[in-house]
Amino acid sequence: MVNDSTQVQTQKRDYPVALLLCMFLGGFGAHRYYTGYIGLGILQLILCFCGGIGAIWVLIDLIAILMNKYKDSNGQSLANADSTVSKTLRIIAIILLLLGILGGLLFGLGLAAAVTTMPHS
Repeated sequence: MVNDSTQVQTQKRDYPVALLLCMFLGGFGAHRYYTGYIGLGILQLILCFCGGIGAIWVLIDLIAILMNKYKDSNGQSLANADSTVSKTLRIIAIILLLLGILGGLLFGLGLAAAVTTMPHS
């Protein structure tokens, strides 16, 4: 007997892979391709050459992945989000994110200090 209601079972995408792709190739939309968002991946790739908009989008995606709120194109949560590897990567990513923010702030303050202490002619 043949069952007419065949279900297509989709493979869940892996959390550590999505996180690493977002961290290192996020500007090119690699994590979007991996999770099935091909169109958004192409758009993110195009925006990567437009500066700030693409970087903000990647940052938002990274935060969503870190908080385990990111879903694949089928609406499924990423697999293995609670594994030891995922927890370790999550801690490393948060530390790198905070160091990046701190570095940006210090760089901005350094530029502001350099501008205010420049000799006027």
